[in-house]
Amino acid sequence: MTWGTTRFAAVEVRHDQRTLGKSNYTFRKLVVHAVNMITGFSTLPLQLASLIGFLLTLVGIGALIFVVVKYLIQGGECPAFPSSPR
Repeated sequence: MTWGTTRFAAVEVRHDQRTLGKSNYTFRKLVVHAVNMITGFSTLPLQLASLIGFLLTLVGIGALIFVVVKYLIQGGECPAFPSSPR
């Protein structure tokens, strides 16, 4: 909002109980709406997802290095790794 204007105002709103009918907002719809509101106005969720992906990539590379080094040093199988050659 601050990109578009610097003129803001506060308007008091009275919230009365619903007199007729029932809301169509289920819990799922409210959660989806909340996630859209959080992610729609910020780059933070994208940055967090990128950071987590980068860290998991480093963990995967570390595991690969561990398996290869263990295989080269001990030869044969590397226990507890189902992808090891048999």
